[in-house]
Amino acid sequence: MTYLYKKKDMDEQIQRVLDKMAEIAGLKVESWTDGSHLSMIWTKEQQDSFTEWLYDELMSNRGLRHAMMNSRICTKQLMRKASEEFVAFHGFTLIT
Repeated sequence: MTYLYKKKDMDEQIQRVLDKMAEIAGLKVESWTDGSHLSMIWTKEQQDSFTEWLYDELMSNRGLRHAMMNSRICTKQLMRKASEEFVAFHGFTLIT
């Protein structure tokens, strides 16, 4: 079975993830395209909370899985790795 996703739907899925990341960090991001989010920070607890939320979303949301990783395979290990990699590459700077 083939699932077709429109670019607009994929963009909305990713936008929802970014907005949730900002919400969990207690931040308001006006634009994700101007680079201002690159200087934002969050705590380890906020990062862990978002990573867990993203993992749950990837496990249950086929559209998000397709938007983020274009995978039909949905294993706990793969979704955990995908959520951790997203945070590593796109998450805010961690307060140490």
